[in-house]
Amino acid sequence: MVAALKQDPFTAVPAGDRLHTLVAFAIRLTQSPQQAEANDIVSLRRAGLSDHAIHDVVTIVSYFNFVNGSPLDWVLISNRQ
Repeated sequence: MVAALKQDPFTAVPAGDRLHTLVAFAIRLTQSPQQAEANDIVSLRRAGLSDHAIHDVVTIVSYFNFVNGSPLDWVLISNRQ
């Protein structure tokens, strides 16, 4: 599964699967965090994630992106100025 996720994360997990929803959200937070919206949270809830689990996903993905220098940290820095 890890190799498939590295190759193409959108097709590695079947659409409609809980993990697919989670992966799509993680990609959105990584590639275009400014486009994350309330509908993303609704989708995660419909996939069965609790608010606590959603918080964990956002925290882990955001921290990973910050440490690895993704666009997310530039958005955070640019919003401070």
